[in-house]
Amino acid sequence: MELINTIDPKDLYVLAANDSDFFCRTFFPSTFRNTSPRFQRELWDVLEDRRHRHVGFEVFRGGAKTTTLRAFTAKRIAFGTSRTVMFVSASQEHSIVSLNWLRNQIERNHTFSRTFGLTPGNKWTETHFEVENAVAGVRTNVIAVGITGQTRGFNIDDFRPDLIVVDDPCDEDNTATPEQRKKIENLFFGALEKSLTPATENPDAKIVLLQTSLDNDDLINQCHRDPHFATRRFPCFDADGNSMWEERFPTEQLLKDKESHIARNQLHMWLKEMECSVSSPEMLDFRPDWLQYWNVLPEEPMATYLAIDPVPPPSSNQSKKSLVKKDFECLAVVGATGSKIYLLEYAANRGHTPAWTVANYFRLAEKWRILKTRVETVAYQATLKWILEQEMLKRGQFYQINSVDDKRRKRHRIVQSISGVASAKRLYVHASHTDFVQQFSSYPNVEHEDVLEAVSMAVAEAEQWVINGNLVTENIPSLSPLTSQWRHAP
Repeated sequence: MELINTIDPKDLYVLAANDSDFFCRTFFPSTFRNTSPRFQRELWDVLEDRRHRHVGFEVFRGGAKTTTLRAFTAKRIAFGTSRTVMFVSASQEHSIVSLNWLRNQIERNHTFSRTFGLTPGNKWTETHFEVENAVAGVRTNVIAVGITGQTRGFNIDDFRPDLIVVDDPCDEDNTATPEQRKKIENLFFGALEKSLTPATENPDAKIVLLQTSLDNDDLINQCHRDPHFATRRFPCFDADGNSMWEERFPTEQLLKDKESHIARNQLHMWLKEMECSVSSPEMLDFRPDWLQYWNVLPEEPMATYLAIDPVPPPSSNQSKKSLVKKDFECLAVVGATGSKIYLLEYAANRGHTPAWTVANYFRLAEKWRILKTRVETVAYQATLKWILEQEMLKRGQFYQINSVDDKRRKRHRIVQSISGVASAKRLYVHASHTDFVQQFSSYPNVEHEDVLEAVSMAVAEAEQWVINGNLVTENIPSLSPLTSQWRHAP
């Protein structure tokens, strides 16, 4: 309030018009309490770009997508950009919540309403209200409807809708079958989209879909595939695995929450709500319920194996295209005892960093008393084997490296190495192994499979010692129980 009083009204008007973050924080400070994350600025950029009449967003739960669209609508009302606005949701009751927020700002937020000359018009109900804008000299009507209600043919005061906000029109009930999905699709691309006023009448006219993905063929995924739609997907983690909104959702807390979902066998729920990811079970190579979970490792002696899925040095072409740190390198350790194989630990790092690889190799090898290391002998992997052997000579620490020349396609290697062990429910992981569990549960629909591939290599090495479903220990040297320090969950 003090800041507003020190700014000339004309300057305030210009600042609010050109900076949406300033607009939100100045006029709705109780709503926009946290620092705006980068992805919200990108969201605003798409919303305010005239080139995009058709827009779709997937945003993780708690990412303030609905709040942002309410503020976007408020800004269009404030500057007289819109004459007729429709809020559409799965039910009219859900749409009414957004209208109530807007009405409350005009009735009670005097800083907002006085700055832009906004007063209630003749219509002022929870399903339809009218705003008089004395500064812009226009009248704006805002309507709340349900996706299956009357969405066709709205024309108020000779103005068709120039902003249609479609907020979570799909839910588990109306998207469960192909027939239901087709019905919603027809309503959206038919009655709703065709109601949007043409660009010749309002170049800022826009239809915006906000939707959590529920099925690969649901509405938001149809829009992702439609070249006329500008769509964005904002999961809770960025490409480096950090929170997209650290101030509100710290990375550490997100990871703990994800572990809890895994422990409850609800990873699919987490991926849908928080990472904007959904997969059809029939298209996956593995079933999540195959995985078994450990909290305390067994007392029996365990043979441990380490595998490395390295990242080779970037080619000149990759360097030119800024792909130097695109892939992850991973080291994984598994332990075998009886017929069971336990994922003990893995470490992953983005990009080609030999020093990191060497340091983590010896850390894991010493910690878990590994019996063998598995490394492929193709291309850079052969060089990596030589680097590790040279470092062994320097340190006086020696571990057996098994060089494997496996020419099978990557997917075949992964599936054939893991599916038998996992489907027999002999593969045990810990709930903290979130990257592996996610890659396992979503494969092959994953952006990276580095952890999965490293684990599959380690499992393949361990399985060489299993005969008739049991680990043969007679020929394994120096087999001893793990210390109690490593026996308990990390």
